[in-house]
Amino acid sequence: MNKTMKGSLLDFEPQNNRICKIRLKGKFRSMTVISAHAPTNDKDYQEKKRFYEHLEEICNRIPRHDMVTIMGDFNAKLGNKEYLQPVADPYTIHDCSNENGNMLI
Repeated sequence: MNKTMKGSLLDFEPQNNRICKIRLKGKFRSMTVISAHAPTNDKDYQEKKRFYEHLEEICNRIPRHDMVTIMGDFNAKLGNKEYLQPVADPYTIHDCSNENGNMLI
């Protein structure tokens, strides 16, 4: 790793086997990147609920002025219903949301 990259890493926090968070120093502001992999749609509702609660706790601890990127696989399908437009715009390919999609929203 070069000196520039090494000096940019402010924090590395593996949370569990589904979520990892890193914080990078930027020129004008810091950036937090979260890699998250949600349980599949066939998993127990309580397991999925714990995942999203933990993700929310992590997001709530991010410094207010950080730029935040959350990426990963949420195993979600977002339907093309009108009430989803603020979240998915009209660009979803599914007619109906699955349980993971509803939890993600």
